Amino acid sequence: MPFPRLLRRLALASLLAAVVVTPAVAFKRTFKAEALKDFEISDVAGESVRLLASLGEKATVLIFWASWSPRSSEALGEFQEIYAEHRGTGLQVVAVNVEHQELEAEQRRSIATFAATQGLTYPVLVDDGLRVFNAYGVIAVPSLILADADGNILDLLEGYSNMTRCDFRDRVLEALGMLQPVVEGSPEVSAYCPVGKAARYFQMGELFLNKKMVGRAVKALRRAVKEDPKYAEAYVHLAAALDLQGEGVAAAEAREQAAALGMPPRLAAVAALEGHGAEAPDPVLDVDSAGGGAGQGAAGIAPQAAGFSRSRAAAEEATAEERRDASPMGKAK
Repeated sequence: MPFPRLLRRLALASLLAAVVVTPAVAFKRTFKAEALKDFEISDVAGESVRLLASLGEKATVLIFWASWSPRSSEALGEFQEIYAEHRGTGLQVVAVNVEHQELEAEQRRSIATFAATQGLTYPVLVDDGLRVFNAYGVIAVPSLILADADGNILDLLEGYSNMTRCDFRDRVLEALGMLQPVVEGSPEVSAYCPVGKAARYFQMGELFLNKKMVGRAVKALRRAVKEDPKYAEAYVHLAAALDLQGEGVAAAEAREQAAALGMPPRLAAVAALEGHGAEAPDPVLDVDSAGGGAGQGAAGIAPQAAGFSRSRAAAEEATAEERRDASPMGKAK
């Protein structure tokens, strides 16, 4: 092979290797643990404000967006729901439009109309001249920043994909104290990412259960499983809520659905009722579903969205108990 051609191939191979191993970068000039940069900027009405004039008491989310971006619309809408639910617990959301280098009056009105159509109630600002866009080094829209009460950056997100958005939303809830931080590499973290708004309804149901508002919990959890029929943790909590409401038949059906999705019935019931001030029911076990519970139970009983922190030892103990109950010797006792 001629030497120049060999060099070209080696160069191409090196470039491809760099693309594969280099992690995605959300911002060129912004990094975790830095302080947020403040700017004078205008709102949709043209009034001048400071970008960081009203940080959240516990957490602030900045959303850099454009009206032509479908993912931007999803991010704005979903964080409107999160903001409406958690603004009273210290969350602030600020949306910064970054689609015009030079902004005319008609374009500002168009941005205001778009925000109104989305039903946004958090501040919507306009980066006229893209000074903020360039200072933060935004690479793509939407891009999001999560900061703590002091304005220190906790997390960065580019693109708002179906997989990464779940982790980012969990970080927001962690910052608000609604979830316990997940220990990296923990075998108890569920890798399942709910579809659509299922996670939001699930969190509402969990909140209502903790407050003993059983009727509202049932309603929210039914919406969660309707939104995502494969959301096993939602069926687990729905079964618990239905049991507390005295609907044994419906609870058994929800528990069966959870088991069909990979969660043994007894472990599912224990996980759901842990921390809700109710005793776990003693469902009739199916020997087939109980047989292989160890592998499923450890991961299944600790849904990340609900923030459970159950130890591996406890999970193994519950699994062993389930097997004893399902065995002839266990029943003889």
